[in-house]
Amino acid sequence: MSSFASPVFLLVTVMAFIGCGGGQGLSAGPVDQVVDEDGTVHDGPGDPVEIDDPDEPEDSLTPDGPMDQEGEEMSLPDSPCDAPEDTAQELVDGLPEDTPEDGQSTDLCEEYGAPSVVGRIETDLIDEASGLAASRKNPGVLWTHNDSGGEAELFALTTCGTLLGVVELAGVEAIDWEDLAIGACGDEDCLFVGDIGNNSLERTDLSLYRLVEPAVDPTTPFDRLQLSDWQRFGFTYPEGNFDSEALVVDPAGTPYLLTKVSYGESRLYRFPELVEDEPLVLVDVGPIKVGATTMSLATAADLDRTGSRLIVRTYLNALEWRFDPQEAVESIVGTSGIPVPIHFEVQGEAISYDPREGGYFQVSEGVHPTIYRVGCRR
Repeated sequence: MSSFASPVFLLVTVMAFIGCGGGQGLSAGPVDQVVDEDGTVHDGPGDPVEIDDPDEPEDSLTPDGPMDQEGEEMSLPDSPCDAPEDTAQELVDGLPEDTPEDGQSTDLCEEYGAPSVVGRIETDLIDEASGLAASRKNPGVLWTHNDSGGEAELFALTTCGTLLGVVELAGVEAIDWEDLAIGACGDEDCLFVGDIGNNSLERTDLSLYRLVEPAVDPTTPFDRLQLSDWQRFGFTYPEGNFDSEALVVDPAGTPYLLTKVSYGESRLYRFPELVEDEPLVLVDVGPIKVGATTMSLATAADLDRTGSRLIVRTYLNALEWRFDPQEAVESIVGTSGIPVPIHFEVQGEAISYDPREGGYFQVSEGVHPTIYRVGCRR
């Protein structure tokens, strides 16, 4: 469950923070906002507006749409799903060739463009999307799940948001599923599901689930699939008890968690070797800086398939770290990420790199949320 359960409360909190109605900062504006790549705050197509908060130079909102690096307004491109001639098969056929294996070099975005609409989640079964993973094994497929209160179910979607089917983890009770990642497990790609939400800071049953990713054809719905061949790994933190909504897996299949803490110093924890039926104690790797405000809480994260980039989203923005894959994600401890474009969402808690075309996808909680993609700046 999110710490801010009410989107209305969250919106009011954001407005209050940036000075709405107080004569300083930004006016309320529409919620349809984008944080640009260099962290500059714009009020429409005019000059930048300074936030009256010297402690937070990077967390920012853009009221009237995305802006390019020269300050010119950019429109959100139409979704390819809106074109009637674009069938699911044509969308899949338009993807690049096979995704490279984990850890191999591939073309990555040097710079990112503006967020674009690629689809909308159509099913009513998803109302609190709180995890997102773009498949490498099944091109054109996105995986997601609901937040706390949902069933132990994973939803396979096309990138347009059409439901392909539901994968049920038989015998599992989903207490507070918060994030989802794809990583290697032997010769397979596996889905890793984090039952890691802990708002009360009192849970003693925190869990990580792992299952081989099913084969899915993005042109053929499969309705419902029940799987019992999953693994559960119970774990604790070495000191204290923490809330987390961000799970990533490196190319070797090692999972990491980022804690959800106000004022932006999230801690990175690494799982030891995954052994079933044995209590696992996470390894405290160290802090990373994701902002400097009460809204700078890590709500989702992803590692790209090469193991050289980490993206973290908060309630206000998204940050990216780039590093040598030979040094691993642990090399970023103590550092701050670089702001990257994101479409502002009142309760955005899901983000995933696009393993085939570069860029990344994002989606928020709520009924029928829009799926956005940030691609490479061409």
